[in-house]
Amino acid sequence: SRVLERLRTPPETDERLAYLRERGFPVLTARLHQYIAFREAIGRGLTVREYEPTGKAARDLAQVYNELQEYCNGIQKA
Repeated sequence: SRVLERLRTPPETDERLAYLRERGFPVLTARLHQYIAFREAIGRGLTVREYEPTGKAARDLAQVYNELQEYCNGIQKA
């Protein structure tokens, strides 16, 4: 798998997330990392699921999608 992950989260990101949570905004726990696969897929006109279906970028994207779907389903039920 040809991916590159940024290992550190900038401290200002944590501060921004805390700010949003304190004000009642929903914040996803799933994260998209900066993988080369995203750029390579876009450069080829593909999604990461098409480019590298079992790669880390596709996994991250699926996690974000699933979490968003769960959140939206919870809103619709309320």
